Amino acid sequence: LRVRMRAVSGKIDQGGGLVWRARDAKNYYVARYNPLEKNFPVYTVKDGERRQLSSADAELPGDAWHTIEISMRGDHFEGRIDGKRYLDVRDSTFAGSGAVGLWTKADAVTDFDDLELTVLGEQLDARAIGEVAGVEATTDSDGVVRIAWPRTDVKVSVDQMTLHPAAGLGSWAAFA
Repeated sequence: LRVRMRAVSGKIDQGGGLVWRARDAKNYYVARYNPLEKNFPVYTVKDGERRQLSSADAELPGDAWHTIEISMRGDHFEGRIDGKRYLDVRDSTFAGSGAVGLWTKADAVTDFDDLELTVLGEQLDARAIGEVAGVEATTDSDGVVRIAWPRTDVKVSVDQMTLHPAAGLGSWAAFA
């Protein structure tokens, strides 16, 4: 699981991270980079209660793009920022697969880009991915599952002609 992120602003908190093996909004793993605290902790959130499993110092330029990566097999996972391993943890709170997501808190404003999910040794279930995302998912001939969200919050017009979301305003993710 990998994403590029950039902390834009925040006085109480900055940065963001990845959620994985999520069961629902109150049960998941989360690892996040915070340039204000200069750290990269990982937590379990079980029944809405957050518990820190580990943390590493990570003093990186706060306003730059960074790649956060989590790899997990069984109860062992590693966390990396820009290819450098910061976290090496074992935990069995949430076994098996679950949903993935992006995470921020408080007043943090964060840009995310290029979310990637690679499931090793398993065929992806497009129906299940679409169900979790709340949109229809399609599978390409190369086995990549794609989902798209049209933007309805941005109104664009050129020479008094409205550009509709289907004409290119949107966000998408691909899973391989």
